[in-house]
Amino acid sequence: MDSHNRIAEFPLAQHHEIAEIFADHLTGSTFHENTLRLEFAVTRLEDAAGGNAPPHGERHVAARLVLSVPCTVDLLNRLNKVAAQLAKAGIVTLKGGLARSTRELN
Repeated sequence: MDSHNRIAEFPLAQHHEIAEIFADHLTGSTFHENTLRLEFAVTRLEDAAGGNAPPHGERHVAARLVLSVPCTVDLLNRLNKVAAQLAKAGIVTLKGGLARSTRELN
């Protein structure tokens, strides 16, 4: 058993003071110097001007995550399982290593 798997068996201490972060876009991802860097954003819309005016708003950086290689591998494995579950439920289709939504976004 490698050290990453041994560490994963340690008890997980919950820290309820850590805020949950909502994001609706992944705005950046790079792998550099043995770390995966992910940047997430949230869209904030201004009040509608009325009529048929197009929506106006901004995207704001909500979180930046920097993951080690073992954590990146763990994330990939878990996301592959989630992707398979979403495909089985008919929410996405998987083709050529890419997932596509089967539903219209509101």
